Amino acid sequence: MPYLDTKGKDEEGLSSDGKKLQGNDLFEGYVADIAREVALRVGIDYIIIPVKDEKYGSQEEDGTWNGMIGELIRGVSSDRSAVLCYLC
Repeated sequence: MPYLDTKGKDEEGLSSDGKKLQGNDLFEGYVADIAREVALRVGIDYIIIPVKDEKYGSQEEDGTWNGMIGELIRGVSSDRSAVLCYLC
């Protein structure tokens, strides 16, 4: 099972059992399972947002970062950036 993958769906966005997949229901895998369990135990809501370039993050030759690290550094989400600054 992959860390995170989209569930199989047809052209209309329906799962094999005919349900409309949307939001976090679009995803399966280890990360989706852990996020779901943590949210249930802690009592929070969350949204899985896949990284556009599908990379974890490594430094490019020009010093910039790609992947989820790059998105966080560039401030794709000010909420996430605030959390990162808090953790530093």
